[in-house]
Amino acid sequence: MSSRPGVIVRCAGPAEAQATVLAAQEYGVPLTVRGGGHDWAGRALSDGGLTIDLSGLRRVTVDPETKVAEVAGGATAADLVAATQPFGLTAATGSAGSVGMAGLILGGGYGPLSGRFGLAADNLLSAQVVLADGSVVTADTEREPELFWALRGGGGNFGVVTSMRVRLHARADAAVRPGAVRVGAGRECAGRAG
Repeated sequence: MSSRPGVIVRCAGPAEAQATVLAAQEYGVPLTVRGGGHDWAGRALSDGGLTIDLSGLRRVTVDPETKVAEVAGGATAADLVAATQPFGLTAATGSAGSVGMAGLILGGGYGPLSGRFGLAADNLLSAQVVLADGSVVTADTEREPELFWALRGGGGNFGVVTSMRVRLHARADAAVRPGAVRVGAGRECAGRAG
C-alpha cells in the first residue's frame, strides 16, 4: 500500500478515539481506523487523512464462567486465542493470528472453525462504538439493536469499535494455538501467523 496518513493518533481508550473523530469532522479530513492493519482493500490508511490507530489496545479479559471475552479494539486473533487457552476455551477467529478481531468481526469473520461455531460476527455479543457525532454507545440486542445488526458483518462504516464482548466455546474437540488452528485429531487447518 502506498497511502500515507497526515496524522496517526494512537488511542489509549474510547475518549481519545472520540476526540479524534470529532477533530476529523471539525477539520474536514478523511478518517480511517487501524486495528490489526489487515484490511485487504487498504482502508485502514488514507493519503493525508487522520488515522485512529487502535493497535495498542490489545487487552483481552476472559470470564470462563460465562464463556465471554472482553476484547479491546486492537486485539488480534492470536491475543484472543492465547487468553482463552488456559481456560480450555476458544473463539471463532480467522486463520491468521495477526488479524485484528474487530476488523474480522466487522467483515463477517470466516475462519476454520466457522462450520462448528459460526462466523466471528455470529459470536459478537456487544460492542462499544464511537459514532460519527462523537457519542459512545454500546450496541447489543437491546441497546442500539440496528447498529448491532449492522456491525455483525457490515464492515467498518458504522463507527469506531473500541471494545467488544464475544462468545467463547469449550475446546473439547478443537485445539487452538496462536497462529494455527487444529481441529479434531490434530489435522492442521490454518497456517502460521506472521
